[in-house]
Amino acid sequence: MKWVCIWLLVDILGLGGEPIEHQDVRPAVQHAIEVGNVAHYFGPDTDLAARIIECESEGKFTARSVTGATGIWQFTQGTWRWVAGKIDGPDDIERRKDPVASTKAAAWLAYEAGWHHWHCYPHVR
Repeated sequence: MKWVCIWLLVDILGLGGEPIEHQDVRPAVQHAIEVGNVAHYFGPDTDLAARIIECESEGKFTARSVTGATGIWQFTQGTWRWVAGKIDGPDDIERRKDPVASTKAAAWLAYEAGWHHWHCYPHVR
């Protein structure tokens, strides 16, 4: 039922794309998609974004890799500071755990610099 509501919201807002069906993703990933406003920032690429979130962090806002990448999008400190400077956002590295701030940064990174910045991209595209 939730995916129907998300699809309707995307359709009403004119974000386009196919219906967003994430019935096969973990509840934590679905929660991250909703809280992070992923459909707003990624529109027709929301499904790809969801697969990257699932692969990178399993939807855990506080996920941390052995290399120090953090959050649902697994930003390293250096990449976070670089992207935050480009989108005029605060470069506080703890904001990597904020699903909305990190999703906005991830959308900029994906569309301006390329999806290849995520380790999981080749596996989920």
